[in-house]
Amino acid sequence: MKKLALFFSLFLIAACKKNDTPVVTPDAPPVVVNAKKHKVTFTVSGFTKAGTPVNSAIRANALKPNVIVLPADDKYYPKIMYAVYDSTGTQVSRLEENLSPDDMDKLFRIEKNSRTEISNVVPFGTVTDSLKAGNYTVVIMAGTQRGGLNNPMEFWKIPLANNLYPELPLSEAKFYPSNDHNPFFTLMDDAFIYKAALKVSATNIEQTVAPEQTVGKVSITIQDVIPGLASYLRISIDNELYTYNISKAEAEVTRTDLASNNYGVYDHRGETNHTFSFNVLNTQTPFTLKIESYQNYDKIFTRTIPNVRVNKGQTTQISTKLFSTN
Repeated sequence: MKKLALFFSLFLIAACKKNDTPVVTPDAPPVVVNAKKHKVTFTVSGFTKAGTPVNSAIRANALKPNVIVLPADDKYYPKIMYAVYDSTGTQVSRLEENLSPDDMDKLFRIEKNSRTEISNVVPFGTVTDSLKAGNYTVVIMAGTQRGGLNNPMEFWKIPLANNLYPELPLSEAKFYPSNDHNPFFTLMDDAFIYKAALKVSATNIEQTVAPEQTVGKVSITIQDVIPGLASYLRISIDNELYTYNISKAEAEVTRTDLASNNYGVYDHRGETNHTFSFNVLNTQTPFTLKIESYQNYDKIFTRTIPNVRVNKGQTTQISTKLFSTN
């Protein structure tokens, strides 16, 4: 019995000594609480609400700086969207401003599927944010009110609609220059995009950036006389694209729901060499262009032009006869 008691005593002493031994763990990185943020300011060259010439950095390929106020329910104004992604491609900041009468000079932050005003004294074309030190990708999109980030139907949804402002990683982010599904409006709105690496360190950053125009333009001249029975023209493209992949820097997704537009020619009957134009997002592959003339609901003349090619920021000019064959 004495031997057994001695054994348990030695066991308890050894166990106590083992528990007294300090546990050594690898050094853990310090936890940074409320890391300091640094001010970053971007001025988007050429996009102002003043009627001044467009900055030469964008040459003649920019949105018209003169803002035309349309009828009350027709609020299609220039719009700037800003998004920042960290080194993992995660969205860390998103801001927006536009020239609609209710939003003039206001800057909005978008997060958690909501849009909140954070300033009402920001001149259009200047975006100011605060970011922690680190490496980022900044994306600035400019276009009309109908444009959207990650949502092709943003303009037509009510503000409280679910998933109105989707938050996607950079690898999946999409810019929709035009989300209008009404064929009486333009085929594709004007659109510009700027994407670049951004390193934020101990100092504030101020940059002026010049977005690249992502669309091209087609200008069509109808050489022959527009007859008195012509009401409007319908334009269709067989291979127009719908969205701009920000990560790949290219347009994609063929538009199957809208590839047409109506141009009224009531006021141009009897004219020759009537010219009109429209934007195209497909600047990557050739497409076939179809021009149809209608008298009310009846199609009366058609002209098909194959192998049309458009480049970013450039205009492809087409002259053709529509109402005669010679």
